[in-house]
Amino acid sequence: MCYQQPSPLVNDTALREQMKMFSRYYASVGYALNIAPTFPQGTVGYALVSRQEGVDFSVPKQGFGVAEARELGLRCYNTEVHQGSFMCVPSIVRDIVNEGNPQLPAQRHYQLGKTRTSTAL
Repeated sequence: MCYQQPSPLVNDTALREQMKMFSRYYASVGYALNIAPTFPQGTVGYALVSRQEGVDFSVPKQGFGVAEARELGLRCYNTEVHQGSFMCVPSIVRDIVNEGNPQLPAQRHYQLGKTRTSTAL
């Protein structure tokens, strides 16, 4: 499931609260940031969630390259843009999304686009 998020550069408190809420109800939580000139600060965020453990949202279900994207008439999307939306974000956004969350079980925390388990957090 995907939820549109406000620009984190305008309202970081809302992003913090929403990511914590999502992590209470979903096994996997991801966050992507994209350029949107019509939105405040020129960015728009997306929270992606799943009840399935270990979902890597940065990997598209159906990936395709630039040539295939052109054939489909997609001028602003391809696999690289999809992956970059999760991995190439400002440090402040990465810090907000990865912020510690006391509601999460001790062995689980979320990263941009990933849920992972670890013995040492």
